[in-house]
Amino acid sequence: MNRSKKPHTKTPRVRPRVTRDLIVRAATPADAPVLVSLVKGMKDRAALTVPALKRDLFGKKMGGKKAVVSALVGELDGTVVAVVFYTLCYDEVAAAQGLQLSEMRLSAVGRERSVGPVLLAACAARAKKLGATYLRWVSEAWDVDAHDFYRRMGTAEEPVMRHSVDGPKFSKLADEGKAHLKAR
Repeated sequence: MNRSKKPHTKTPRVRPRVTRDLIVRAATPADAPVLVSLVKGMKDRAALTVPALKRDLFGKKMGGKKAVVSALVGELDGTVVAVVFYTLCYDEVAAAQGLQLSEMRLSAVGRERSVGPVLLAACAARAKKLGATYLRWVSEAWDVDAHDFYRRMGTAEEPVMRHSVDGPKFSKLADEGKAHLKAR
């Protein structure tokens, strides 16, 4: 959650090409191939596969519990042209629940038809329906087109650094913590 509460001063731009026939809905297993294509089209190094997406988005994960990631898709004339993946999150400083957007990807048609702002608004509506009070996401430092888009949407920015640990370092860290983790 942005604690600075300093939104950009630019007035959000409403693009006239947004279509009224856009449908935003929950992703289904049948959408998996096109969702993988959208992600890989923007990030050619992405390791995402259809089986992995079906497992993580629609299967049981994380200790047998329900999937921890969800997705909304934007559909025009029966064709999926955009996807946004999200998870539930919590801001302990603000004592507020929200949605963390992990990826938003649009096809060329989705960008041409200005699906992004509508998809972001649908995410906000979904968050509100779930009882959340904010959306949060990060963008890569090099992705200035995304920064410009978010600024036009009237979002606030705050400097952050994303940290992660994976591979052998993750395994080593998990092994170190295992002895201290109390089983339920």
